[in-house]
Amino acid sequence: MPKHFATLDGIKRAATKLKRASGVSHNAALEQVARDAGFADYHAATIRFATPKTPRQRRQYPVTIYEFWSDRERGERGNESRTFMIDKPLSDLVKPHQLSGYLGGCSLASGNEIIGYGRSHSLEQARFEICRIARTLQFMAATGLKPSRGGRCYPKGSWDNRPPGADHDQGWYHPKTRSFVLSEEPYPGRFTSNAENRRAWAKRHGRKTVRIRWGGIYGHGTEFYLTGQVKGGVNVSALARRLAALAPAYTEADWPGADLPNTGTRPQPIVAPPASAHEAALAPVEYIEMSPELAAALKHQRDLDIAEAGPQAPEPSIDHRGVRVESRYSIAHELETMSAAVDAMPDLVRARLESIWCDSKACAFYTVEVKPGRWIEGIEHLIRDAVRAVTDGFNGLIVRDGEHEVWFDPEWEGDDYDCSAEA
Repeated sequence: MPKHFATLDGIKRAATKLKRASGVSHNAALEQVARDAGFADYHAATIRFATPKTPRQRRQYPVTIYEFWSDRERGERGNESRTFMIDKPLSDLVKPHQLSGYLGGCSLASGNEIIGYGRSHSLEQARFEICRIARTLQFMAATGLKPSRGGRCYPKGSWDNRPPGADHDQGWYHPKTRSFVLSEEPYPGRFTSNAENRRAWAKRHGRKTVRIRWGGIYGHGTEFYLTGQVKGGVNVSALARRLAALAPAYTEADWPGADLPNTGTRPQPIVAPPASAHEAALAPVEYIEMSPELAAALKHQRDLDIAEAGPQAPEPSIDHRGVRVESRYSIAHELETMSAAVDAMPDLVRARLESIWCDSKACAFYTVEVKPGRWIEGIEHLIRDAVRAVTDGFNGLIVRDGEHEVWFDPEWEGDDYDCSAEA
């Protein structure tokens, strides 16, 4: 029967005793004790007992964006503005000669202010344009890409080599690799309908396309793709991973002081069926009495599992910003991580959540419950992005309500996955 250790230090102490008793080397003792504990080797034990990292705190910088608007039909006009927190200073992100693409027509004011192109025809459009500029800065800060004016993002620098089905495409330059990247934001279905032609185009020109699971820049419900050179270019899969871990894209839906948009759905009360009907639907349950020995063994194993998971919190669950946060064993660091994930979610998403739960036995396996009737398209990806933003990854993630259930496979920082498989 394998020996049980609550911590990695326990394995180290046992290895020291074995070394003194048998005279074997310290490394050999570590390997032997780890195998006796049921691990493949000592390295596997170190991974199992690794201390979860504290959620990373990004340093962010304020950027204020202004946009003038004029509504001729209403006879109104004004100058709207909003301050956003960006992961890099504005002066490091863009220079005056780089104001093109989504930043075309903008101008830089002081060190942390940018003025939009000023042609919005309503207050609503001004807010949309301000958020699009903010999303552009988010994207640039995460990827290190700069707007490119020319057509170097296309094979041989020619518009004639534009990929099949491209829509809302923009060119970007990556200074570190001195290569160019093409971003595309087609409406849903357009990329898939051109998939066969795209594969032939990519093979012919040595290009790789990955889908980005982030809010995108253009808006209007489009999908988001990045294309780069296979040889000599920036690793677009690595850029996709950075964007996947990025905080949700800024939108006008959570504009400060503005009401949340009416989605047309309202939470429906859950009505329990009559007791008699409920009981009639249940099959008879057979109760088997557990022996004292088995009960004691199961309790001992549970105590070991809790000890291995880490210190417990004073309370089994907490209410964090209106969301119930709990874990199987009430582990303190798990509650802290899930609370940080709740903080990373946009207000529009957070208001729709019932609870988030972590399975302490599976380690970093989360289940998020959405309130009845509050599911919106894409909410699962916004939740997944928030979890990735505050952790190094997860062993599993389930997002569900009474009518939907979406599973995400394990994702960890450094995993080499190709987002094109998600297209």
